[in-house]
Amino acid sequence: MTALLVFIVAKGEAFLADILHKILVADPRRLQVRVQGVDHVAKIDVAAIVGANSIDDVVSDIAYKQVVSVFYASPFSQFRYLEKVAGFELDTEFVDRWIELKATRDIIVHNNGTINETYLQKSGSAARGTLGETISVPQEYFHQAAVTVKRVTGRYASQIQSKLREKKPKAT
Repeated sequence: MTALLVFIVAKGEAFLADILHKILVADPRRLQVRVQGVDHVAKIDVAAIVGANSIDDVVSDIAYKQVVSVFYASPFSQFRYLEKVAGFELDTEFVDRWIELKATRDIIVHNNGTINETYLQKSGSAARGTLGETISVPQEYFHQAAVTVKRVTGRYASQIQSKLREKKPKAT
């Protein structure tokens, strides 16, 4: 069950990263958005510019690097950045669940499931154990995790679609 949990969290992250990349490429001005806790792209390699086939390729490359930086930041900083770039906020309840879920995934992948200070710090009051314990992934937790990933990605996609509809010119 833990391997499947790791997989669904990775798929959820990949979806959010893909959407973020598309937003940044569609509106490169959003690359200027700054959020504390994210190591933003600050410099561009001249060789990348000179060797690019088009300005679109340069923008896409910068956007890709920015997305990588965002997803190396804390989950809290990730959501603040996503919200700022996309122009809307997600439900705090879902963000908190997502943060704990990612902390659980990280502890499974990086510490053999043994709870450490990093997990406790990331998950805060939502922590599901104490220092040194092995984190469990019972069926109910797994089910809730799947629901959380679906809701976070679904709400994010719905908000994006809603924003796009607002900007679409009306036929006369």
